Amino acid sequence: MAELTVFVPKPPDQFIQESLRQNLFWLRIMKEHALFIRLGLPCDEEALRLEAQQLENEFAQLLEEARKIAKNPTKDAVAALNREAINLTTAIIDFKSRVLQLIICCIITTGFNLPLLIDHIRREAIFFRAALARLQEGLTVGPVEELIQEELFWLRIMADHSKFIAHLLDPSERKFFNTALDFSEQFDSLRLHARDFESMLVPQTFENSLLDDTAKPCVRPGAFGQGLPEPFSIGTLERFTKDALETTTDLRDFKETAAELINNCRILSIISPTLADHVLREAERAIEDITMLSKQLPSPCKFLPGLKDKSKNTDPIEE
Repeated sequence: MAELTVFVPKPPDQFIQESLRQNLFWLRIMKEHALFIRLGLPCDEEALRLEAQQLENEFAQLLEEARKIAKNPTKDAVAALNREAINLTTAIIDFKSRVLQLIICCIITTGFNLPLLIDHIRREAIFFRAALARLQEGLTVGPVEELIQEELFWLRIMADHSKFIAHLLDPSERKFFNTALDFSEQFDSLRLHARDFESMLVPQTFENSLLDDTAKPCVRPGAFGQGLPEPFSIGTLERFTKDALETTTDLRDFKETAAELINNCRILSIISPTLADHVLREAERAIEDITMLSKQLPSPCKFLPGLKDKSKNTDPIEE
């Protein structure tokens, strides 16, 4: 990944716009994560519940600050907001990590806090922090790699949501239960397909994953990158992205229906209205992010060495 990442500072307006887009969405998500963890902890885990409440309050305050800055943003104010958000998100990543370790090591029992759920919301926090760090440092990733990264992230998130919905529905809701499981299988399959695209089109990313990122300094073997092509797009990736968006839109519609039924007390489940709205907003964000990045893809197989332009057939036509 390091070889594919370059320093290209964004224009001030673009930096401000993207920073606010990230903060206004994810700060609310992080606030709700703290709420969900608190509600899912055993009643006797008072210290953890208080820590979750404190994080919820701090994210609520920072979200209000972001909304105020958005009314009259400046580069300095937005950069300061990003720094605060990175620090606070680092704190909730640490909290989620401790809670997950306590659960999977059977030190505490858990109510609604499934281990995969805690891992899921930690992944989202890491994703948010990475997005802000890239903006702060002026790091730019190529359009093919960035799209595949987003697809891998969101397809896994959507698969997780489908599994969580199935587990939180009452067993009597067989129709909705089966629909949720079907979505889970579809998104798992799509994610594996996206993983194939990653090694086909951005092999440097796979090679970089074999490095020890904890080494200080991180030394790259001299052979790394040799014989590997620059990232490139293909028509099949465009088709796949369209399929992924269609499936995500179908899940978004399913979540919208479920949220309406939950709000009107017309479905049996232990899904709260806040959680239903939370996962719906994330589906909408997935569609927004993937659509935005798909528009930045270069033409399929553009500038690949040794390839003929099929649109220009110079062979003589036989009579």
